[in-house]
Amino acid sequence: MLPAVSPSGQTSLTGQPLFGIGTQSNNGLGNAQVIGLSPSSGTFTTALNGTNYSRSIVDSGSNGLFFQTRVLPVCASRNNLYYCPASTQQLSAMIEGVNGTNSAVSIDVGNGAEPEQNRGGNSVVPLLAGPACVSSAIFVWGMPFFYGRNVYAAVEQQSTPGGAGPYIAY
Repeated sequence: MLPAVSPSGQTSLTGQPLFGIGTQSNNGLGNAQVIGLSPSSGTFTTALNGTNYSRSIVDSGSNGLFFQTRVLPVCASRNNLYYCPASTQQLSAMIEGVNGTNSAVSIDVGNGAEPEQNRGGNSVVPLLAGPACVSSAIFVWGMPFFYGRNVYAAVEQQSTPGGAGPYIAY
C-alpha cells in the first residue's frame, strides 16, 4: 500500500509491499474488485474517451500512466514522453476484466513538464501521464494508479480468496 500523494507531488514516499492475498490479517481483499486477466497475455481492457485499450496492464515499474489519445497535448520535444495540458484534466476510464467485472477509475493528468521545472524531476508525481510508445492498444496503469489504494496481484492458477489468478484487484 502506498499512501495518497498531493496533486503537486512530493519529493519522496514511503510504503510497503505485502505478499499473499488473504493469508494474514493485513492482506485481505476486503471489498476490492477482482479484475480477471487474460491467462495468455496478462492483460485486460480499458475504455477511455471512446477508445478501447485491449492490452491494458498494471505496472508498478512505470512512473506514469501511458496511453495514446488525441484529447491531451504532448509536451514539447524535450519532454515529449508526457502529456502537457494547460491545467489538470480529469478523465473517467472503465476497466473491464476478462471475468466481466467493470470498474470506473478517475484519472487526473497534469502537465508533465512541471515536475522537471519545479522539482528537478526527482519527485513523486501522481498526475504524470504520456503517450504509449509501443502500441495504440496499450494502456499502462503505472505508479499513479497505486497511490492511495491497495492493489493486489494474483499469480496464475494460484488459489486466493478472490478466486484463482491471474487477476488484479483494488
